[in-house]
Parts: sequence; structure tokens; C-alpha cells
Amino acid sequence: MTTAYEDILNAFNDMKKEGCKINKNAVATRANRNIANLSKPKEEWVKLKEDIEEAESEWLRKRTDENKDAIIKSLKSKLQLTKKQLAKEKQNNNVDPVAYEKEINSLLVELQEMYREIDRLKAKVADLNNQLLHSTQDHEIRVDVETGEIIKGIF
Repeated sequence: MTTAYEDILNAFNDMKKEGCKINKNAVATRANRNIANLSKPKEEWVKLKEDIEEAESEWLRKRTDENKDAIIKSLKSKLQLTKKQLAKEKQNNNVDPVAYEKEINSLLVELQEMYREIDRLKAKVADLNNQLLHSTQDHEIRVDVETGEIIKGIF
């Protein structure tokens, strides 16, 4: 029968050889032992715990480097795809930004001219209505039926 220390040490060495994720909990689980064993104050347990923590940090560092490479590769492929799509859209649209801006400016000028003409016509209509109201020579005479009063005016 093996001791807890031997079981955990063997599990740790096996996991290092396999290259799988190493942490205190994983090693204790693999050894079918309690993780509390790694908290013992004996020198051999402290050394084993430090070795496991060092292996864990090395595994995380290695994983991060691999992830960076994968991320860089993925971003490069996305960049190439985006460049192709941009070139395709430019070819399909064939829009010159300078000409487009000139066209918008000319439309804005035309719109301002239309507003100016509308304002001028409104002023002319108001003037003509005022002239019509004050220049009429025709007077209408009405009779109030109830009182018999004669009313003279423009109605």
C-alpha cells in the first residue's frame, strides 16, 4: 500500500509527462487523495506543493502563448477577408467621395434656393391678400331681418 505522498507525487509526474493541465486540485483528484494533504507543513509536502504550483504557472504561460498565436492567426485571416470584402464593395459601388460630396453640396444649395423662393411667394401672397382687403371699392348692403337695420360693408 502506498502513502498519500507517493500517490500524489506519482500522479503529478504522470500529468507532467502527459502535458495535461496541472493544478493542486487536479493532481489530488488524479491520485484519489484529498487536496488537504498538500497543506501539510512537512518539508516534502511543501516542496511538492511548490513544484505543482510552478508547473501550473508554466502550463498557463504556455497556454497563453499558444492562445496568442491562435488569436494572431485568426485576426490575420479576418483582416484578409475584410480587405477582400472592402475591395469588392469599392468595385461594386464605384463611388468617388469627392464627387459625392460635391453632389450633396449642390443639392443643399438648390434646397436653400427653394426655401428662399417659398418665402418670397408667401410674402407676395400676403401682400396680395392685404391689397385685396384694403382696395375693394365694392360695398355690400345687407338688411338685418329682425330689426330692419341696414348694414353697409364688405363681407
